Amino acid sequence: MTIGRNAPCPCGSGKKYKKCCLANDEAAARVTALAAARAAEEEREAEEAARLAEWERQPQEWQPLPTDESPDEATKSTARGPDWPPLSDADQQLVDAWWEEVGPVYTGRGGRKPHGWLLERVLAFLDQQPRLFRYLYLHEEFLFELGAALARAECTGDYLALLRRLRDEQPEMYFECFGYYDEDLLTEALRTGRREEIPACLRLFQEHPVKHIDHFARVVDLLAWRGYEPELKALLEPTARKIDDSPEVLAGEFGLEWLTNLAMFPFLEAGDASPAAMDRLREAAMVPGYLSDDAANRHWLARAVILSSRSPAEAGLDLNATGYKWLHDDVGWGFAGWLRRTRGLAWSSARLLADALLRYWAWKEERKKPTSPFGLSKERLDHYLAQCCGDFMCINGVRALSTLQAFHYFTDYLVANDCFNPADALRLQAAAASFYETIRSAVDSCDSGYRLCPTYQALIAARD
Repeated sequence: MTIGRNAPCPCGSGKKYKKCCLANDEAAARVTALAAARAAEEEREAEEAARLAEWERQPQEWQPLPTDESPDEATKSTARGPDWPPLSDADQQLVDAWWEEVGPVYTGRGGRKPHGWLLERVLAFLDQQPRLFRYLYLHEEFLFELGAALARAECTGDYLALLRRLRDEQPEMYFECFGYYDEDLLTEALRTGRREEIPACLRLFQEHPVKHIDHFARVVDLLAWRGYEPELKALLEPTARKIDDSPEVLAGEFGLEWLTNLAMFPFLEAGDASPAAMDRLREAAMVPGYLSDDAANRHWLARAVILSSRSPAEAGLDLNATGYKWLHDDVGWGFAGWLRRTRGLAWSSARLLADALLRYWAWKEERKKPTSPFGLSKERLDHYLAQCCGDFMCINGVRALSTLQAFHYFTDYLVANDCFNPADALRLQAAAASFYETIRSAVDSCDSGYRLCPTYQALIAARD
């Protein structure tokens, strides 16, 4: 939200904004912009150094295995990953010749060329030497760098077209990093509304759910966030139990939880809390195996129906209550139902946003305790986004943006129920909008969240 120079200052001093806080706000904005620019430059320099180091390492890895080395030792020393047949000397020369041409340009040491030149060289080798293409090992780094460069040049479509070809023509290579590639292709299918393309993006996740489990979880979030409930169910029905049982996955019950949510949604939509309806809900919700059939869960299911289908007053929910053990859980269901009724969101979208708030409320910040049951402050939101919405070394755009979306909608929810000052809600929403722009510079250029919601207005737009 932009504050006019002659408008009253939001600090409450009674002065005009230009006579009060404008200078300080402008100075703070300049400091923030400078810090972001410096961080981006440092990141670019680090990436460049990593590419140079990789280029210096690669020629040794491409050499034929020493004849006096045992198979076990050779495997340890090369650590290439895929168990592909070794190349003949003639074939290896073709692979090396491609890298001798492309490598210096890729690393920046052989002169700069348009990003399209690298794509042209990839496509040429794919056309001319399809049998040898996988031995370029482009899946290890090159394709990610190329995709990012094309995205920055607003040529993401060219990169996605290449991925589709590789999925069809180079399945062995594609399989090595399918989690990254299929997430990108799924995002494009969701962005363009090409629903018929989604099954192809999910096939390898269904067949190998644990191989790229982090990407699997992000795909679940994407489908739920955008309201693609049939596709979400098709992905999880054959995989959720395998993931939960896998010793390789921590906190693997998320798939079973979503199957339980999907079973509940028709009952939430109906809003029928009669004993017969509750019996049917209980039976459906127990099928995935996430819930145990006990009195506490039966009560929880009944509360979910009542809270999500009625106003807080009608459901007996006091939004100003403090010290109530189940306040956040109850508010989560009430908020989800409100989103469904007033914003036209699918139940899965509404539930994902409610879950985002539940994580936000459960977060224990070391600096100080929240000043309200819902922790509604710019400072707390800033700290939470920085500390709890990351994946490895970058921000998870879908998780961060869904948190901002939930935060924005929740302030509207409280205002609509006479539990929050509209002026305070506007200030917090303006803060959320500013974080949206700040996060943009911290995510990958191919980030799914920003591809689906390229503006803050698109993020908070109702879907009714």
